[in-house]
Amino acid sequence: MRAAKADKAGAEPMRVAGRIGRSGWSLARPHPVPPPGRAFQTDDIQDELDAVERVQTAMTEVGVDDVSFSAKIESTGTTVLRLLGPSPAVEPGIGNPHPGAIILIEDSLPEPWRRLPDPTHEARPASSADPELLERTLRERLPDAIGATEEEIATAEARLGVCLPEELKVLYRVTRARWEDWGDDYETADGVFGAVRCELSSVDDLYAAEASTRHCRWEHAAMKAVVTRPDAAVQSVVGSPGW
Repeated sequence: MRAAKADKAGAEPMRVAGRIGRSGWSLARPHPVPPPGRAFQTDDIQDELDAVERVQTAMTEVGVDDVSFSAKIESTGTTVLRLLGPSPAVEPGIGNPHPGAIILIEDSLPEPWRRLPDPTHEARPASSADPELLERTLRERLPDAIGATEEEIATAEARLGVCLPEELKVLYRVTRARWEDWGDDYETADGVFGAVRCELSSVDDLYAAEASTRHCRWEHAAMKAVVTRPDAAVQSVVGSPGW
């Protein structure tokens, strides 16, 4: 980053800033333009990749997910580096080194993320529910699918602490929805999603829809309101334990 600004260097200190996370980074550094007819390649920024990888390795060793930095570099080379590490009081910024929302109360959540569904004691499976018909239909649509075993379904229930509805068990008995079963092929996965009419998580990745598993940045979540229409079949909430 210093070298990229070297041609503009003068008597005034040079200032640079950036952000590096486990899965990405944002550095104010211009990238070279590839010659006409050739696409941009990783070799074009190999020095940047190597530098970022060294930082990411160090972050992994100390268990840090994200770090932002700024530096003031004097013309003499003397440098003052400031690091903004993770904090429960500050969310990281989006694509820049500056902090995001300041959280005044640790572990607090925006109102929509705190709201639980209203109790509905009369809720029960629809009269049209037909697990046997569902299984026949799914097997017709997905004749080559690999289904979950009863042991795998029971393991998921034990991990979640809830009993899965019978229709959901039928779904996973037909397809356990593991990427390796699809050969890590997006087209095959899309075929499964089209057959079941949703983007399906594998039986191993099922999770309870709660605030902790449906995180949203404060700056976005605090601007949301939860409203359930009178004729809605499902309450509009961020999550529901056991849903």
